[in-house]
Amino acid sequence: IYLIVTWRSRSLKRLVNARTQELTLANKHLTEAKAEAERATKFKSLFLANMSHEIRTPLNAIIGMNTLLKDTPMTEEQKELLDAVNISAESLLSIVNDILDFSKIEAGKLEIENVNFSLNQLLDDISAICRLQGKQKGLNIRTEIPRDLPKLFYGDPVRIRQILLNFCTNAVKFTEKGSITIKVSYLNSPSCSGNEKQYVQLSVKDTGIGIPEQKQKHIFESFQQADVSTTRKYGGTGLGLTICKMLAELMGGSIGLISEVGKGSEFWVRLCLDVIRLTPAEMKQNGSAELDDERLFDELFVLVAEDNVINQKVVSRILQKNGIQHTIVSNGKEVLEFLENNTAHLILMDVQMPEMDGMEATRRIRSTREAAYNSIPIIAFTANAVKGDKEKCIAAGMNDYISKPINVETLLLLIKKYGREYIPRQI
Repeated sequence: IYLIVTWRSRSLKRLVNARTQELTLANKHLTEAKAEAERATKFKSLFLANMSHEIRTPLNAIIGMNTLLKDTPMTEEQKELLDAVNISAESLLSIVNDILDFSKIEAGKLEIENVNFSLNQLLDDISAICRLQGKQKGLNIRTEIPRDLPKLFYGDPVRIRQILLNFCTNAVKFTEKGSITIKVSYLNSPSCSGNEKQYVQLSVKDTGIGIPEQKQKHIFESFQQADVSTTRKYGGTGLGLTICKMLAELMGGSIGLISEVGKGSEFWVRLCLDVIRLTPAEMKQNGSAELDDERLFDELFVLVAEDNVINQKVVSRILQKNGIQHTIVSNGKEVLEFLENNTAHLILMDVQMPEMDGMEATRRIRSTREAAYNSIPIIAFTANAVKGDKEKCIAAGMNDYISKPINVETLLLLIKKYGREYIPRQI
């Protein structure tokens, strides 16, 4: 019995040792595979960041200069040519954005940012863009908004705008004649009720070509359009609606459509939004906030750090057109040299610059003990637009972030916001 037990014990020990070695080897392979996957992900993120920067920088110049040129006297033929340039540039930018957004969402690295916003203003912006896009086809663009729509909501206006803009762009693309209606409807939902919440449906309805029933269930899948001929005729990545669906779900909402071939389509997104109730005093303050814009711009002095010569001209013309005094420098080192002997109320800081980049310049500004110097609002001004870029800018000490190509309205809103916060301390 002793011999049998000893033999069994040794056999079990050998078996355990063998299994332990196998597990150790398996863990080693898993660790190596994980490390390889992390290296691949890092390389992919770096590649996307570089491609984003290299594509967005010239696009910023094209779209910026084109926008400025359209405000000068010109013939109708010249306007048509500029519109064609703008459409092509915006199309390329849309493709870049789709690829970046899809990669971020796929990797689980896209975050929803909630802020107070005006849904009414957002819809006005969308309808204005839609009218501009549909002008050539003579499309009738309508909006249907409830009279009792709350003044302010709490949510992610950037992503809501992205969804609706995609709906509108598709509606214009696939509608040759007729109308497009942008509509807000109230819905009931047990999970979204009460005085502080509103369940809304935002929809875009067109009189376009429509989508066959058998294709509708696949329309929100990646790289899908109604058929191959649609891609050939109208273009697009086939990612737009997929991204819209992902964004809606990230915001806790849903997305869908109603469509009939030859009669048109209606795409909708349903969201539960928090309602912001303002006091009478806050409403009065909100209503009068825009009255001092002219005085603000007269008093404001902006320092721009940008190394690209064409982009310098774009920003300079935007600021000049709005009566904002400014100086342009080419790198972070020149920013610090300027601030040693001069005053700036706000800095637009490019991130990637020679000699000293925007991150290092910002860190040095924030590290000084002089209050008037280290409290200057700094807005990141960059062609990078992948996950983590904004966080890096904020961590370096910047106040906000705007990506290229620059949206003029967004830029001016940021200048007003931070200029209004900073200037009173200096007066």
